[in-house]
Amino acid sequence: MAVDSMPKQFDAAIMAGGPMAPFARTLPNKTFIKIKGRCLFAHVLNALMGAERIRRVYLVGPLEAIEKELAADAGLNLSRKPVTVVPESRNLIDNMFNAFTASIEGYHPGEELNNAALLEKSIFGVAGDCPLIIPEEVDQFLERCDLSRYDYSVGMTSEETLNRFYTHHDGHVIRLIHTPFAEGLLRVNNLRLAKPFRIAHRNELHEMYQLRHLRKVRNIIKLGYGLSKRGLTGEEWRVWATMFMAIKARRLGFTRLAESLRRRAPMATVTGAVDKILGTRSTIVLTTYGGAALDVDRPSNAPLFESHFDEWIRIQKS
Repeated sequence: MAVDSMPKQFDAAIMAGGPMAPFARTLPNKTFIKIKGRCLFAHVLNALMGAERIRRVYLVGPLEAIEKELAADAGLNLSRKPVTVVPESRNLIDNMFNAFTASIEGYHPGEELNNAALLEKSIFGVAGDCPLIIPEEVDQFLERCDLSRYDYSVGMTSEETLNRFYTHHDGHVIRLIHTPFAEGLLRVNNLRLAKPFRIAHRNELHEMYQLRHLRKVRNIIKLGYGLSKRGLTGEEWRVWATMFMAIKARRLGFTRLAESLRRRAPMATVTGAVDKILGTRSTIVLTTYGGAALDVDRPSNAPLFESHFDEWIRIQKS
């Protein structure tokens, strides 16, 4: 099987699995929350149906529940691209990997060891709880990825872009934690492009995702322990600690201190540390829309997305 180093189109995996959210106890999981009468994951699917860079879509989650919702959503045009529902597994990373192997016809475990082309095969991944994502945002992210240089690309969005969604005439506000880099304040969004067989430590990827919010002391300790196992340099430790202090300083209102600390945390040092942790070549890809960084992750957000959905989609398309 020949794999283009930078294909024009990609297979995509939508993560629509996971446990019930505290505010959605009657649903299979939070991606079944409805905004404008449509499940969150179906909003994401609708966007991928319109993205030029997407070839096929794999929906990972509770199979029967997903198929029931797809059949009931008359507004979804599923004839534009093949859609396959993949049963969910133990965690997010396993779900992503299962979608990836489902995209390889006749795959047998270990086959990649003797097939160099499989090592280069990639898949696009997106969370199923970001209903504001639009086709143009997906295409922009994929167009900015460079598979010839990187095996794992993480989407991020700037504070300037996300400021458009924060304050509204009715007083509702969404405030998000941003990662402080020397290059600017950025928020990890829900877009990924990966060559799964090129990520040596996939279990570490799951741990990093679970601990990505550094607001809790136990997460900081766990992440620090994880970093210690990968032989990080003193400079990489310093930058990690500086970023954490910058986040804390900003939350406490010490803006000038936070800015001073932020400027001492170059992005290249961070991605270098991630490379060691994951055993791969990683990079950050900036997008300029914003919807992929806004997910329904707390009880107060669901009605806010419902009331501002049309307005925020207009902001995205503008």
